[in-house]
Amino acid sequence: MDPKIPAAAIVVIMLMGALYFVGDEDDSKTKRTTIPDEYPEYPFQDIREFTIQDPSGNVTLGELPWAVFNRSHGGNCCEHYLATTEYGWITNLGGEYPTWSEDGGITWQDYRPITEPFDGLGEGAIIQAPNGDILSMSWFPYSGDRFISFFYDYAQEEWSYLENHWGYAPFYDRPWIVAVQGPISFLGGTYPWASVVVSNFWQDAVISIDGLTYVQLAEPDSATGVVEFDLDYEPGPEYDYQAPHREIRGHPLPDGGLLLPRYFGDDNALLQTDLTWTRHRPVEGDPIPAEHLVIDSTGTLHSCEVVSGIMTWHMSIDGGRTWSEQDIALPEGGSLEEWEFQADGANDVAFAYMRAEVNGTDVDYLWHIIDYSENQEPDWMTLIGQGDLDATSGAGNDVRFDFASLAILPDGSAVVSYMDTTDRNPLFGLEIARPEIV
Repeated sequence: MDPKIPAAAIVVIMLMGALYFVGDEDDSKTKRTTIPDEYPEYPFQDIREFTIQDPSGNVTLGELPWAVFNRSHGGNCCEHYLATTEYGWITNLGGEYPTWSEDGGITWQDYRPITEPFDGLGEGAIIQAPNGDILSMSWFPYSGDRFISFFYDYAQEEWSYLENHWGYAPFYDRPWIVAVQGPISFLGGTYPWASVVVSNFWQDAVISIDGLTYVQLAEPDSATGVVEFDLDYEPGPEYDYQAPHREIRGHPLPDGGLLLPRYFGDDNALLQTDLTWTRHRPVEGDPIPAEHLVIDSTGTLHSCEVVSGIMTWHMSIDGGRTWSEQDIALPEGGSLEEWEFQADGANDVAFAYMRAEVNGTDVDYLWHIIDYSENQEPDWMTLIGQGDLDATSGAGNDVRFDFASLAILPDGSAVVSYMDTTDRNPLFGLEIARPEIV
């Protein structure tokens, strides 16, 4: 099935004789979207049917199969930390060590330190570096603040690890990781990337140029001076895998460095390729609209914020000079708990995820936006899981779902975390079937 579904001014979803219309019925570009009655046999151990609705949640359209994975595929008691690679791996390091699938979730592998220290008590982070390497780490907050870094050398096809030791406790209110685009100039050498691990609110950040050895990084508040440039880029297909988790509040720049949108109010913080901080602002146009920024492989900018259960998705195709907007609203009665947004320029597909409390339980909503370069309106919404569990983020809660995690595979399929009563720990799902366009 072609993962790219053409955008349409009208989308018609047909199931058992029922039609759902969005847009102008007389538009000449009308297309019909059908949910198939039968599917091929998928080679996954756990396949579940998830409900498909219209984007507003007012009309149920049918069900589609998703592959589902549990804590044994890389998570811990409270989270999964998902990422994908340009060569098709699904990676996860919510817990103690990297876990990955090279065949789209059919089989899984992991890489563990020889001693498997403190198994079950870690929380980690993972992402692909610009050259295909994989950067990851796990922190053991309940067992002496130990920090173990994991590194996958793409060229050598080898994993390695190192326990970092410092004279201070690397306290993170959980860790996040991002790759800084190089070439990086540091200690007299030049490197293709730098790896930054940071806690919430950019406290106690550490940085590495080899993926293993980390040292302290100056905080963004140390920024001096102001540089001005617009964000005009044509990064290329591999750049769709550089977007970090939204909680890190930063995004690597294709020509080098790392940008933290609106860190200084309207001004951004910029980590330059010499690993010093400065302020940044655009030459033309308004400031980046929100603190969250995704730059896709076409150079399109996506900046999202959620206020009162409405995600406002700002998009710019001219380097941030002008922005279009699209609101995506929770169904009536939902109270937002977690959210995430990711875009894939190669497939022209985006996903908006919101987890909300509805009548005492949490519901996981995933909106699918196809050919967003032509139309930002969502095409359909998937209810991920059963939506029958009340889980809260934060230590001390009996049932925890600490944050949302979302990634996109090279074929445009979504991988997203969720939680319901079928498991005592968070799960994640892989999109394996989609509506068909006729």
